[in-house]
Amino acid sequence: MAPLEPAQWAALLIFLATAAAVIWGAVDRTLAALMGVAAMVLAGALEPQDVVRYVDWNILALLVGVWLIARYFEESGVPTYIAYRMVESSGGKMAKLAVSMGVFAALISMFVDNVVVVLLTAPMILSACRSLRADPVPLTLFAALCANFSGTALLIGDLPPMMLASVAKIGFLDFFVSRGRPAAFPILMATFVPLAAFYWAYFKRLYPRPKA
Repeated sequence: MAPLEPAQWAALLIFLATAAAVIWGAVDRTLAALMGVAAMVLAGALEPQDVVRYVDWNILALLVGVWLIARYFEESGVPTYIAYRMVESSGGKMAKLAVSMGVFAALISMFVDNVVVVLLTAPMILSACRSLRADPVPLTLFAALCANFSGTALLIGDLPPMMLASVAKIGFLDFFVSRGRPAAFPILMATFVPLAAFYWAYFKRLYPRPKA
């Protein structure tokens, strides 16, 4: 293996410094990325004309579109209405409410950013748990887990599948079947069903039904 050249060492160090700045929040993430790109150019690791060429405009356009749809979907009040209906239909059964919220978060997260999904479901969970005098932490964590779990089921669910699809040159339908075999969506859904059943039993023990 050939040793790294000075420009390659500079690129590696700049990348690590930028990642550290983003992880620890030393500076704004956007500013950290721009500073990293500028440092790459100044260090000779990146040519100025390559800066624009390396930007994946397809992912940026897809992200903007998904965020706009998520914003208008949130403003429509439909998620809030569905969540409140779930609370009402649970009849005070925390296990039913928990799994319903988890399934709801998982379904919405296939099309909407995970953070937006958690921001939609968390207030509903807090309100329901407050009225039922139950601990909201397990339900909130479960909803966040479901949202994060199913966010990779489809191309538009989250940023990582968008980036992977762009690099691997795969399309939306490839998340269902790829090369004649089940892909991300059917595999994740098949895994989600037993997990939901497990958590149903777990929440039934965690939140026993109050005696009449």
